[in-house]
Amino acid sequence: VTRVHACRSKDRSPLVQNTCQYLQEHLSETLNVPLLAKQMGYSVSYLARTFRQQTGMTLHEYQRTKRMEQAMAALRAGDEPVQSICHRLGFGSHSYFTEQFRKHTGMTPNDYRRHNGQN
Repeated sequence: VTRVHACRSKDRSPLVQNTCQYLQEHLSETLNVPLLAKQMGYSVSYLARTFRQQTGMTLHEYQRTKRMEQAMAALRAGDEPVQSICHRLGFGSHSYFTEQFRKHTGMTPNDYRRHNGQN
């Protein structure tokens, strides 16, 4: 329900709402913009332009942000190994995940877990 609500907004067209929902449901997959555009029934340029205008992010930025939100929630919620979270969310390697996580949060996944995990 939260995911659907986050994607639905009076400011967003059905195209962008459906794209957000699709991306949320396929976080672990590598984003293939031409395939996504075809699936949505629009050209790559129209989808990319419309999505950016309405969300303020590119499709890749949106997917990366949602992946990081999922990773942060998993790190706060329990003791699932970082390696497992990394692979579940579709990151190619642990080191790339750690690099992207550090860019997003300013700390490594393990540091994040220590500072924000359940006590």
